[in-house]
Amino acid sequence: MALRSLRHTLPFMRVGGTSHYVLPTLVTCQTDASYRRGNTWIASLVFRPDGTRGESIKRLYSVEDVSEAEWAGVALGLAKCLEENYRVIGIENDNLGVISQLIFHDRVPRREYARYYRSKIYTLAKQTEWTGVRWVPRELNLADAILRRGMKC
Repeated sequence: MALRSLRHTLPFMRVGGTSHYVLPTLVTCQTDASYRRGNTWIASLVFRPDGTRGESIKRLYSVEDVSEAEWAGVALGLAKCLEENYRVIGIENDNLGVISQLIFHDRVPRREYARYYRSKIYTLAKQTEWTGVRWVPRELNLADAILRRGMKC
């Protein structure tokens, strides 16, 4: 049900890569974060072309707020896709602030961590053929399930 609903969401907006047009073999990666002071986790879920999924979860320390955790999650997801040698990537996240700051290149984020992560994400995206981002509603972000499972361990 959730995957079927994803087809009716907004299109991906390009944030980097050598091509200005999305190529047909797009790999989708959902990212999410769970912030609690002293207990912050980020997760990524890669939907591979062969129908399998790649899950990653990582604990963060010294995180300022939930927004920083979401930025770190997007960077993690893009890095994981690159590690698996995917070069046409669509990143989905449910934090509209992070997604809009990635889409609008001319708006400089106020927070230093946001500037750092945005620069890191753009640098990673330059290594791809095409990278785009889009916002998805929280209930369609399946990376949240990874966080709920992982935090119980």
